[in-house]
Amino acid sequence: MWNASVVKRNGALYMRTLAKSEFSNCSFELLVPVSSIAKNLLPTFLISIGTGLLLMVTTILLSTYVTKKRLRELKELSVDLGKFHRKDLTRRYIVENNDEVGQVKRAINSMLHVIDDLVKSEYEHKIKLQQNQIFEQDLAMRYLKNQINPHFLYNTLETIRITAALNHDKVTANMLMQLVTFYRRGSRAESALVPLEDEFVTLKAYLNLMHYRYEGLHYEFQIEKSLNKVEIPNFILQPLVENSLFHGFKNRGYQGNITIKANQKDGYIFIYIIDDGMGMSEECIRELNQTDGTFDANIQRERSGRHIGIQNVKARFHIFYREKGGIHFENNALGGCTVVIKMLPEIVETDGLKSGGK
Repeated sequence: MWNASVVKRNGALYMRTLAKSEFSNCSFELLVPVSSIAKNLLPTFLISIGTGLLLMVTTILLSTYVTKKRLRELKELSVDLGKFHRKDLTRRYIVENNDEVGQVKRAINSMLHVIDDLVKSEYEHKIKLQQNQIFEQDLAMRYLKNQINPHFLYNTLETIRITAALNHDKVTANMLMQLVTFYRRGSRAESALVPLEDEFVTLKAYLNLMHYRYEGLHYEFQIEKSLNKVEIPNFILQPLVENSLFHGFKNRGYQGNITIKANQKDGYIFIYIIDDGMGMSEECIRELNQTDGTFDANIQRERSGRHIGIQNVKARFHIFYREKGGIHFENNALGGCTVVIKMLPEIVETDGLKSGGK
């Protein structure tokens, strides 16, 4: 076994290595002067120190260069961003490296992409809103064109009604009263929204007139009283009921029953117009349901004169409720058709259109 240690002999230091035999009492001792070892190791030590210093200096210089380069790139990027203009949303920075500067440029590109998408989305939303408002104004103008001096008409009808009453013609007097009620309430263009009970009064007046003409036509209302004050777009229900009568009872001499229900469920108000007529073809149902209420000039031109009343109703309905409501047509088990109107208790607030707005 070998043992190494430093010993002092004759005033000098030696590296002593001692080995003892495992088989006898013999031992071997090797003494090497420490000065000789140091003399032989000095060049290697100096080379190691020099190499270490050289590497340290090189590392410092390289780090300083890289840091200055990146700081310069970041400064240039900062100055460039300081001159940023809204017209530059489509510009993108070229990412050459995956270092810190490259990551910052990539993050800025991603941010610019998101901002550009948001601006486009907002712009498209405003354009769509303006188109809807123009379409709503167009609907109002069409409606107003159908009013020929309404006050004169109402006064004249009222005069005829009074004359009929004086002549003891109660049926004619009642018909005229229903007609005046229908037109007075249905043609109120000054208010975009009316209480649900007012809309039902208008609808009852219309159905009473239809019943006078077709005695075999009967109707029933099943309305939750708590919904009477809920506001709804003016003159929405009558075109839907008229559509049901036309498709369901026209070929049957307008003989049948129609039921109007209204209830509230899961935070929504549902209005059902149910008839036991002849129903509608699948093609007609599909076409009515494809009209989602959004404004599309091409679709409007294509469908001009076809289901125009339903198109107008769904377009006006969409303006107030957006995707939070809808009007759906389906055939029912009675053999007739059911119109399902789904709406919120309050309208979805939009620019320029608020509850009770004019």
